[in-house]
Amino acid sequence: GLRVERDLDALQARKGGRRGGGKRGGGEFGGRRDCIRHFPAVGRARELPRARERTRALQRAADRHRHRAARGERRSRDGKQNSFFSAYSIDIALSMLANGAGGTTKQEILNALYTSDTDTQNKNLSELRKELLESDKTFTTANSIWLDKDYPLGNNADKDFFEPLKTYYNTEKNVTNLQSEETLGNINSWVDSNTKHIIPKILDAPLAEDVKMILLNAVAFERQWVYPFAPGLTQKENFYGNKETKETDMMSFFDKHSFRYTVQHDMQCIELPYQDSDIAMDIFLSEDKTNNTYDLFQKLSNEEKLKMFENLGKAGYQTMKTVKLPKFTFETASEDLSINKKLKNLGINQVFNSDNCDLNTLNPELYVDVVLHKAKIEVMESGTKAAAVTAIVANETSVILGPEPEYPEFIANHSFVYALRDTKTGTILFMGTMQDA
Repeated sequence: GLRVERDLDALQARKGGRRGGGKRGGGEFGGRRDCIRHFPAVGRARELPRARERTRALQRAADRHRHRAARGERRSRDGKQNSFFSAYSIDIALSMLANGAGGTTKQEILNALYTSDTDTQNKNLSELRKELLESDKTFTTANSIWLDKDYPLGNNADKDFFEPLKTYYNTEKNVTNLQSEETLGNINSWVDSNTKHIIPKILDAPLAEDVKMILLNAVAFERQWVYPFAPGLTQKENFYGNKETKETDMMSFFDKHSFRYTVQHDMQCIELPYQDSDIAMDIFLSEDKTNNTYDLFQKLSNEEKLKMFENLGKAGYQTMKTVKLPKFTFETASEDLSINKKLKNLGINQVFNSDNCDLNTLNPELYVDVVLHKAKIEVMESGTKAAAVTAIVANETSVILGPEPEYPEFIANHSFVYALRDTKTGTILFMGTMQDA
């Protein structure tokens, strides 16, 4: 959640740490006014008592999301392939859907989200969304719902479903002919625009006649590193993958730099920051390349994983002898878009059952046919681009350098786990594993 001490740590780092500040008391900032101006969480905590409830809501939302993200990573892949996803995007889409659900259908969704009621979930995620968008312009998120213009909805649909989605999630409502080519183009155009053109589309063909609703969330992040890798030093080196050893483009720096760094559970842990952003990339790398990092990571309990993230976020700055990272792009394959099976593994079952699904607030005949999740990341010398889109498709019942031993090295030339984490709230926005080049 929001931690004043982290803001103060960040302020100190900017005065004399990674941002290249000057003498004590000088540097980029100079005193309490600047502290409040550049780190609003500090100002609010000290000067605005009304922020306490918002802070508590943010803490609850971020804590629940971190638990879900860690649990989702455990069940997201078989551990043998590269992966990348946004638990945040999936959580938002499911939380919106929960507003239209009832009975066991609703309870299964809420259990998977680590919450007990939609009102609290709506309010907490609304505060988290506001904090992410207000404090960091490098991250964007948007929501929309697309409805068939001729499909009848329940009498309380506006009050119990559409109003909460607009109030808490700023969801854009579109009533249209879902099966038309024009709607297909409009949905893909919305995805393209709200993922900063990183993901150009989510649908390949016009929708089937029995599709009556699509609920969409899109998230995107694009930023340069605080310390960009040197393009001239990128060269082919071996990556010791899960399937094979293969040459890949390995990035490195001209100079030594300082990063938050620690060693936990036989893994090197490093935080790579981005310019003018609260978001950072956390990378976990086994100390012994014969040990698969994903396997080490998955042996940990959810609480141990979350503690690793927390410890890294509080770690001191360590001057690194060498940092090497593969230059890579990963995108969800078309055959992996459906995440129905993964959601069922989390206990969400009834919403997919056309006989027992309770989306009665919208229409008793409605059920979820498929949840699609598409994500893409590009890691390069200058920085990172990442985006994800989650689509819930609901159908009508009928028929997703020089040797200096005192400085440690971080050479990601074998399997690693990585995440894009908001350092102020602790929210894990994206998460992935790299098993092979």
